[in-house]
Amino acid sequence: MLDVSGMKCGGCSAAVKRILMENADIKSAAVNLLTESAVFKVPANSDKEALGAKAASLLTKQVFMLPGALPYSC
Repeated sequence: MLDVSGMKCGGCSAAVKRILMENADIKSAAVNLLTESAVFKVPANSDKEALGAKAASLLTKQVFMLPGALPYSC
């Protein structure tokens, strides 16, 4: 599970899901706007820690999860 702060609307949560699903190793993703979290499924033989770090990095580059940053523009 990833903590995803900065989401303000359904468009934001859809953007988070899109960003996660662009990774070929992620098979499915679910984003919860109210709890500001995201979960995703990967193949059993995947390096889960590395994929989690990559997903967090991708979201950070899109302004989600950056402490003190301006929120994603809705």
